[in-house]
Amino acid sequence: MTAREISSPQAICGGRREAWRRREDRAYAVVGEEGELGDGCVLHAHAVVQDRRSSARAMCFMRSVWWEATPRTIRFRGERAELVVGDGNIFREYVTVSRGTQKGGGKTTLGNDNFF
Repeated sequence: MTAREISSPQAICGGRREAWRRREDRAYAVVGEEGELGDGCVLHAHAVVQDRRSSARAMCFMRSVWWEATPRTIRFRGERAELVVGDGNIFREYVTVSRGTQKGGGKTTLGNDNFF
C-alpha cells in the first residue's frame, strides 16, 4: 500500500512521506517535520505528533492528543530532553505527553501497554 492509501488526504504531514508508512491517520491529524512513529500506530482526528521520532509500535492516539509537546514549565530553555515509550500504549482524548526537563532528569519514560 502507498501512504496515500492508508492516510487521510486531510491529514497534515510536515513533508517526510516515509514517516507515514504503516500507519493509519485520520482527517486533520498533524505530523511535524521530523515526526515519525513505529508500525501499527493510529492517529485520530486532530492528534498532533511534533518533531520527534519514536520506534514504539501499535500505539493509539485519540482525538486532540499532543505527543512530544514542549514541557510546560517556564524553566525549559530548549535543552536536550527525551521521551522513551514502549509499545501498545493508548492515549485517550486531550492527553499531552511531554519530553522531560533537565531539572527532572531530562527524560520521560513510559512502559508498554498503558492506558492514559
